[in-house]
Amino acid sequence: MYKLADSHIHLDDTAFDRDRDAVVADARAAGVDTLIVPSVDAASWAGIDALCTRYPGTYPAFGLHPLFLANHARSNVQTLSALLETRRPVAVGEIGLDFHRSDLAPDAQRHYFAAQLQLAREHDLPVIVHARNAWLQGLSPKENREIPPLRYEMVYRLKADFPQLTIVLNGGVTGDDQIEEHLRHVDGVMVGREAYHHPWAMADWDRRFFGAGAAAPRERSTVEQAMVAYMAQLPPGTPWSHASRHMLGLWNG
Repeated sequence: MYKLADSHIHLDDTAFDRDRDAVVADARAAGVDTLIVPSVDAASWAGIDALCTRYPGTYPAFGLHPLFLANHARSNVQTLSALLETRRPVAVGEIGLDFHRSDLAPDAQRHYFAAQLQLAREHDLPVIVHARNAWLQGLSPKENREIPPLRYEMVYRLKADFPQLTIVLNGGVTGDDQIEEHLRHVDGVMVGREAYHHPWAMADWDRRFFGAGAAAPRERSTVEQAMVAYMAQLPPGTPWSHASRHMLGLWNG
């Protein structure tokens, strides 16, 4: 049986200072039992470590994000290596390349990216990769997610170049056949908006991808009743809407 996880939430961001407890509670109510909190620079590592100690089920990832290039020093790589050894996060991240902004030197980005991939290999950890070369001019945020072509072959190449790393692909995945094809090249696939808006698409995943037996699929009404029973166990005073709003897609498709 698969579990629900948020593989990328910047829960340490100051935008969450007013309602961080509620955000975590909402995630639990929605059945998300794992939250991975990536970092962006060396200054964020200690705070994320403390945050993940405070909230059970939250796990840190330590890295140097390309958007925060001005905050990085080459000595941070050695410090990161020591931290990976002593604190043992779940991943190295958030790391990567961002060529959308012209003020971020490509060579410096590549230096930190390659160095951190090497650290991930040495410490046998997966990576959380930020990769962007966005086309924003003339496009809405929604169009920017849909119109620029997704270059899956680059992710495949990353896995081929670093076979020891666990590479999980994300972006534009909407069907089981796509998932199956991607899994021929990488270790995992993250399904985002599609799973939220059409959760019944996950009904056959246990059988198709996890080797479960051919048990009769549950009726949607059965899942709905189970969620109602789950919501009845929420702490007193918790609005049911915090959980029920995430069920709206159950009847799509």
